[in-house]
Amino acid sequence: EVTELRPLAGGEPTLLAEGLADRATFSADDSVLAMAADGWIRLWHVTAERGVGRESVHRLSEPSTIGALALSPDGTYLAASSGGEILLWRVKSDGQPTGTLHPVAREPVDAPGQRVSQILFSPDGKVVATAGSSGRVTILLTAASAAERTHRKRTLALPSAAEHLAFSRDS
Repeated sequence: EVTELRPLAGGEPTLLAEGLADRATFSADDSVLAMAADGWIRLWHVTAERGVGRESVHRLSEPSTIGALALSPDGTYLAASSGGEILLWRVKSDGQPTGTLHPVAREPVDAPGQRVSQILFSPDGKVVATAGSSGRVTILLTAASAAERTHRKRTLALPSAAEHLAFSRDS
């Protein structure tokens, strides 16, 4: 079994990995592809001219299953849920690929053992939200300044599981 990227217009597929991906996602602008499997996160920068670019690989410090995976609309941030936490990385700087994942935040968003089923970025990429089986919805600022860091996370507890998230167009 392999994971491949197949062009819609035809042509040869690009082999991305041996084995199957647990999660995969594109940024809204189609410039970044992220894939998670077996405690690894793989990242590719994609262009129309050159197709799939060089792969960046990041091993999670505590290998576990990735419950949800999302890229910000412009591909600057990557968020993943694992073990009741959200992991947030910067994958672009000034619109250019960084070539590696730069940690931004690691925040508990749910009780250990609870499943975070969805991660969603706001249209402007400044906010990321998580929802899951415990009914907890967490809102996290992606690029908090030093003054904002103490106010960067908000949590809302619902009486039952929160399985779907949405932002308005103006975030």
